[in-house]
Amino acid sequence: MFVFKNRRPFEAPVTIEIPKADGTFDAHSFVGHFVVLPDDERRTLYEAAGGGDKGTKAVLDASLVGWGADLTDEGGHPIAFSTETKAALLGDTAIFLALNEALARGLIGKEALRGKN
Repeated sequence: MFVFKNRRPFEAPVTIEIPKADGTFDAHSFVGHFVVLPDDERRTLYEAAGGGDKGTKAVLDASLVGWGADLTDEGGHPIAFSTETKAALLGDTAIFLALNEALARGLIGKEALRGKN
């Protein structure tokens, strides 16, 4: 049975691939907390921001509502959720892309996303 809940929350792993000097990548992950936006709200946010990366960023800003204690600072201390930190994460290209992929995987499923690559 599926129980419909408007703006239902979900958690998804966010994996950031950090390039190294030798051309390989280090993967770092944390758990992102998201909500599923109603389609009309998602579309309005996307279009109002001008579409493209700006539209995607607007949707991510509204969808990302927190993260797990596994998102830490350089000292290993968990970073508390704040709008300022969220803006900083969305402003980092690698993290922005990883958040977008995590949101998409959470909405349509890992295998569906993999099939589009």
